[in-house]
Amino acid sequence: MSAESSLAEQKDILLIGEEVIIRSIAADLYRQKGISGIQPATLFGPIKKLYRQECLALNSEQEIRQTVNSGNYHTVIADPLIKQLIRTDTDVKFVDFSHVAVSSKICWDHAPEIIGKKFNLL
Repeated sequence: MSAESSLAEQKDILLIGEEVIIRSIAADLYRQKGISGIQPATLFGPIKKLYRQECLALNSEQEIRQTVNSGNYHTVIADPLIKQLIRTDTDVKFVDFSHVAVSSKICWDHAPEIIGKKFNLL
């Protein structure tokens, strides 16, 4: 078992996106709502040695599919196109979090508000 997979097993929520934004969202969810147990995962490579908590690097569709279906997370927050990678026979809750580099043309009008009082991910 790799260090990344043992780290992932300790988390309940998988938050996939661009690293600075997802870490900011995770911090805000903790401060505003007391939600902890969030595992950040990036599609575009983690920023090395900038943060204390490791960030999973999901470098391929196969890695994303394996991670979201691992059974380690009850909630996945990610771009709507990632939802189709989650098996339909699971109880994983999916929260849309559009990312311009993944589905900008398809989901542009459905972007969540991630700043201010209308913060609406969870």
